Amino acid sequence: MILSNKTSIIIICGWPLSGKSQLATKIHDLTGIHFADIDEISRVCIGMPNSRNEIKNRMEMAYELLHQTVRVHLEVASAPQSLIIVATYSKSSSWDYLFKILKPHDDAISIKIIWVRPVDDSYENVKKLLLNRIDSEYGGGCNTVKEYFDVKRTFVPPPIFHLIIDSWFRYSIDECANNTLNYINNTK
Repeated sequence: MILSNKTSIIIICGWPLSGKSQLATKIHDLTGIHFADIDEISRVCIGMPNSRNEIKNRMEMAYELLHQTVRVHLEVASAPQSLIIVATYSKSSSWDYLFKILKPHDDAISIKIIWVRPVDDSYENVKKLLLNRIDSEYGGGCNTVKEYFDVKRTFVPPPIFHLIIDSWFRYSIDECANNTLNYINNTK
């Protein structure tokens, strides 16, 4: 459980396929904290894309929807509630927009960022995970090995203090969740 007096805004970011959604789901299961996942918002509200250009446009719209979800959560919820936000956040502009949404609430929130990074992202492992994604009709913004490595190459690390969680074979999801909860509960 989160022990802070403030509403925690927990941002789980990182490269595609890193396990962000899985970690958010585990944290939700352990704490009951609501979460907004950009891929789920995109899938439900926008639908599956048919081309790379559609993916790019769709992800821009999905970030807009995600950030408005955060704003509504902070401004409309009857009682302050913590929230987990799940998105790649690979560009400075995405971080800037999120912080613009959070700024009016600075005194009431505590921002915790978790950067999830795969340890073993060999070509073969990325390809295998992408095939699993296709088989499950997953609608993420990365659908080829090239796109994965393009995002990784141009990824902008979180601009403020954050925890790095190594995923893919170094730690189990339970260990990642425990490390995340320790960080959330023990940093101001």
